[in-house]
Amino acid sequence: MKFYQRIFFLTFFSIAAVHADDFTDILQDLAVQTACIGQYSATQAGGTWSEDPLDYYKPYLLAERFKKMSGNTTRTITFYGVCFDYAEFAYWDIKDNESLYIKNGMRKGQFFLAGNNSNPNVIELSVPTSTSNATKFQNGIPVRTYGNSSYKNIKAHKAQNGTRATNHAWLWVMRNDGVWFWIDPTWTDNLGYVVYGYVSNGEEIQCRPDKDFCLEYPDFLKNLPLPPKMTEWNPSPASTSTSSSYNDYSGSSSSDFNYGNYNNEFPWIFGVSATAPYPYVEEKEFSQDKIGFSFDALSLINGMTGGFSIDYLRNFKDEEKLQSWLLSICFGPRLYSNLAAYVGGGLGVGFDGNKKEEIENSGETYDFTDSFFLSYKLSLGLVLNISSLVAKVELSFNDILGFSAGAGIMLGFGY
Repeated sequence: MKFYQRIFFLTFFSIAAVHADDFTDILQDLAVQTACIGQYSATQAGGTWSEDPLDYYKPYLLAERFKKMSGNTTRTITFYGVCFDYAEFAYWDIKDNESLYIKNGMRKGQFFLAGNNSNPNVIELSVPTSTSNATKFQNGIPVRTYGNSSYKNIKAHKAQNGTRATNHAWLWVMRNDGVWFWIDPTWTDNLGYVVYGYVSNGEEIQCRPDKDFCLEYPDFLKNLPLPPKMTEWNPSPASTSTSSSYNDYSGSSSSDFNYGNYNNEFPWIFGVSATAPYPYVEEKEFSQDKIGFSFDALSLINGMTGGFSIDYLRNFKDEEKLQSWLLSICFGPRLYSNLAAYVGGGLGVGFDGNKKEEIENSGETYDFTDSFFLSYKLSLGLVLNISSLVAKVELSFNDILGFSAGAGIMLGFGY
């Protein structure tokens, strides 16, 4: 069953930082909005649900935006579909709010669905329409093309591996100065950063996205070009005077919403955690005589997590007098936009409070250093973040407590 829904956004955000221009800001925002609403369906593309790519942008990001602006969390409509669903959703958002886009630099009426087949060197432009006016159907949706003028001998934008997009759909939008721009909401959702750019010299050039719109920011993005500056800015009075539910949008607004504040792109995360032997966790019986504590410092950037902790472990139960201090490190991949896994380990110094008595009882001479030994720890765990709040769950084995389970709470600090 083909799903099709539209949503009217009551407000856009803008940022106080210096960006390329209002036009590229509003296009990047459109890509992110669409990515938040959508989730890519590998099943609809001929695969299975297990092949679904990561869905970085989620509806709660929009809810957080509305909460920040109005004080209330707003429910949103979502869809589960393929690239054409993303492109069509973005198209209708421009269509329904065209005056806002014109006000911020778009040429009136110049926005189209863009797509191709297995040939990456030809792009076809079309617009959704009624069945009676359609010239073809794409993904079950009637669209209208305009003969040969719909086909552009333009090379599609590239994926991370260098291959160009094929059997794909996205959006073309013309800026007021005649420069064609494109946005790819599908890849934005799957990669965690805005995939957009402009058309020049027979190909689609990918531009460097602004960090405020990104959940991920791999290093290669820093080397991408910025969009070309506006060379003409003469929107007619008639095109800008049309009333719009978006007429509050302004490039100088101080609302300053940053998607990065609601992701796991945190270079600094600090917190504390506690550890107990697994049998005590299972039996829900905790003892202050057999427990561990950690001060944790983690980082969640560029699709990875890593960091270190300072651990204190003690076992004074059943006449044991063992304790240790360790320095542990961990690293691992991000599994989803707000979930990461890690493996780790640590080494440190342990102290056996019974060693002196044992040695003296055996008739040997005790030296203070005899009570110290090399202590170790092996661990694996998960890190989950919701906004700036970060939780850690860990399973470990160490020579003081044996098999153990732990959890902690941390606070992340973004860019």
